[in-house]
Amino acid sequence: MKKIVWFFIGVVLCVNTLSAQQVKILEGIESKIDSCFIASFKNPQAYQDTEKALLSMYNTEKSENMKSHYQYWISYLYYKKSISVFKGGDWEISKKYVEEAISYLEKNHEKTSEYYSLLAYEQIFYFQFVKRQDMFVFLDKLNNSLKMAIELDRSNPRAYYVNGYYDYYTPKEYGGKKKTELFLLKAISMRNSQKPFSPTWGIVDAYSTLIQYYVETGRKVKAKEMYQKALELYPGALDIIRLKNKL
Repeated sequence: MKKIVWFFIGVVLCVNTLSAQQVKILEGIESKIDSCFIASFKNPQAYQDTEKALLSMYNTEKSENMKSHYQYWISYLYYKKSISVFKGGDWEISKKYVEEAISYLEKNHEKTSEYYSLLAYEQIFYFQFVKRQDMFVFLDKLNNSLKMAIELDRSNPRAYYVNGYYDYYTPKEYGGKKKTELFLLKAISMRNSQKPFSPTWGIVDAYSTLIQYYVETGRKVKAKEMYQKALELYPGALDIIRLKNKL
């Protein structure tokens, strides 16, 4: 009888340990990946430990719900990694990483607004690698992701950010720059979800893009006002601080 009791105690302890490991890895995972991104410009191996830990837990995870969290953050990591190597001049490896990012995300069975927001963000970056003959099909997929991001959750700041970001970088002759301000103002008016392991990217990015948009359209006063507001809310945000010289 005692052996049976100790067996069950051992099982419970094992499950609790695994749960603690999951929380430890996913706790603050976005900040960890963003720190890797910044460090990667001096150290190409900066992502290695975080990537290894995420992949290890993902490959042994049984719960579909937890798997969806790992898929999202592995995808986010590969997206950031893709940008890192792109800025380093290696376009082929950059393409490979963003394809990995999209592949991991598409495995996710939870097709939520967060899913489509990140997918659209990655698709926007991937657009530069798409062959000319595949562009129209790809654009249909991208536009669907942008649409679904908002339709599935009209309170998600990332959904509005990626739509504003896409509009900002779309040339006027192709219909861009019409809803940039509308989408980005909507993004910064939203609040992040308090659910465990939820993303927070997009709001600071929306401020940064909006400031640049105001500068480019000759609205320096607006740009300065938005810059001051962003600094008050996010005093350490490098994406905001670097815009000072443009004002």
